[in-house]
Amino acid sequence: MKVGPWLLMLGVGWLTAGETRVFLHDPVALLDGRELIGSEELAAEYQGIHYRFAEASNRVLFQQDPDRYAVRQGGACARMGPLSGLGNPDLFTVYRGGLYIFGSQECRETFLADPSKTFDPDQAIPEIRDEAAAQGRKWLEKLIAATGGAERLDALASYRERRREDVVRQGKTWSHFMEHGIVFPDRFFREERWNELVYKRVREGERGWFDDNGARRDMAPVQVRAMKREFMTHPLVLLRARGQDGFHVAFTGEETFGDRPAVRILVAWQGMNQTLLVDRETGRLLGQRYRARGPRALYGELERVYSGYHEIQGLSLPAEVAVRYEREPWQKHAFEVILDE
Repeated sequence: MKVGPWLLMLGVGWLTAGETRVFLHDPVALLDGRELIGSEELAAEYQGIHYRFAEASNRVLFQQDPDRYAVRQGGACARMGPLSGLGNPDLFTVYRGGLYIFGSQECRETFLADPSKTFDPDQAIPEIRDEAAAQGRKWLEKLIAATGGAERLDALASYRERRREDVVRQGKTWSHFMEHGIVFPDRFFREERWNELVYKRVREGERGWFDDNGARRDMAPVQVRAMKREFMTHPLVLLRARGQDGFHVAFTGEETFGDRPAVRILVAWQGMNQTLLVDRETGRLLGQRYRARGPRALYGELERVYSGYHEIQGLSLPAEVAVRYEREPWQKHAFEVILDE
């Protein structure tokens, strides 16, 4: 099995698409508090995992409601999240009535230490006063104008970011290429290449799929949701969604961001609360804060600092981003932007 360098770095023994995954324990019994080994004669297949059952009645229950009893997160590692590699059925736990599997024992131990840091529940819409909402809309309009204007923004057909870098892992140099993009209104994609290995994931409407070096598998609904939320943080997606039902904005205060005076705009949309930091003088987007996965794939506050702005086809867009996790520096990237290709 070939794996990318990020797996070597984490010491995670992922399974890959195409390998048979057998869950040896009866999943229905596990959720009932009993640890029973299943029989080969009593089996069922669901979302790429072969389940065995100790009792025929348990198989019936499973087949009647597989989403209740099957492994959660689409069969991915519960610590790393639904968009990560396939978990190992031999490494499992039951948590709050759900069955979860992991890519390594270390992942299992990290999950059990604080499960709340591995989940992404919907966030409640905070109370927003009329005056704060009006101010928020005013600053959002200023941000849209600084980006290039509503007409150009809404006419955008597609957006791509590309970057290349060399990464050294365990004494080996890997050529890493990453591209992610949006085909408006609702197609998102991400592709990574590590030397000859190619990993893709695509979300289109309410469906999605992975392509792991040529082996394709469909996404479970939880994985489609995760990919949608990942792209909901992109500033262009946020700005184009401003007229949708359930899109709320509010002015929440001012601060100095870097060396610039900034206003904070809360955006609450589809279960996510994000803060946009807008340059008070120019209206340009300086940064963004929201809850996301960090260096160890655990959730915390992510802060993105945008720079390297340039004009491209009528839009003013950044070409560099520095990322902080829990206020500590984490990543910094420069990237190429391609529009309407």
